[in-house]
Amino acid sequence: MIDKFIFVLKWYLYGVLFIGLSQFAIISYFGSEVALKTLPALAVFYVVFTCFFKKIFLIKEIKSNSGELHFRRYRIFSTPWFKIFIHRIYKSDEDKHMHTHPWNFITIILSGTYQECVVQEWYSEHVLSGEQWENRKRFRPYFHKAGFAHKLYLTEPVTTLVFCFGKNKNWGYVTDDGIIDNNDYRRLKHEGYFDATIK
Repeated sequence: MIDKFIFVLKWYLYGVLFIGLSQFAIISYFGSEVALKTLPALAVFYVVFTCFFKKIFLIKEIKSNSGELHFRRYRIFSTPWFKIFIHRIYKSDEDKHMHTHPWNFITIILSGTYQECVVQEWYSEHVLSGEQWENRKRFRPYFHKAGFAHKLYLTEPVTTLVFCFGKNKNWGYVTDDGIIDNNDYRRLKHEGYFDATIK
């Protein structure tokens, strides 16, 4: 209930900010009469844009078996070699093992913060030395190569801007038996082979 209230409040405040800045610009260039006439159109545009943004740009959504939302990916720009996404992360990674990624990527936190668990040293597909947690801060770029393994711990929802480049590769989870493909890992997890864990 509180999350829904916060979402509505943010949506309202963003709307006030968008319309206020738009009105200021219109008044500066065209005068108050024009601004007053365009006010209803701006309000309708904001409502329509926010309602259809999800349908137009949302390309991936992850929910738990109980329907709890964990992750959303919005595509801003995409080619076979370069992509720009906005990620909205709602929950910490609850899998027992760290996961890799299919591309090289640079991520910038726009809102919220998180801790990132990373591997200190690799040997082939196996972890050679232990894991460590690092605090990640807003508005700082963090670069990771394809195949880099991590997991995230959140205390609040996080929004990130992500730039991906390089060819798509298979991705999966780093286990004691090496990297297991994402789909195989999910199947084994649903069969109860892996236990979920939270930091």
